[in-house]
Amino acid sequence: MYLDAGGSIEDIPIMLSHADTKTTMLYLEISMDRLQKLQDNRDDYLDVVRMRMDQRAAPEAVRTNPMSLFSR
Repeated sequence: MYLDAGGSIEDIPIMLSHADTKTTMLYLEISMDRLQKLQDNRDDYLDVVRMRMDQRAAPEAVRTNPMSLFSR
């Protein structure tokens, strides 16, 4: 559940007092496919955040160059 909610795999060994993340992965039965899916979801989320940050920066560009609204 922690991972599904966006938690980091690196946090779990600390909470469980495991010396190695691989031990945690064995206990949680986390496959490399599952880790890849989690990473892909995180990357998708970061892409959305970056896009929104770019959109917030855009009004400044429009104020300095109103014609930028018409450029493609």
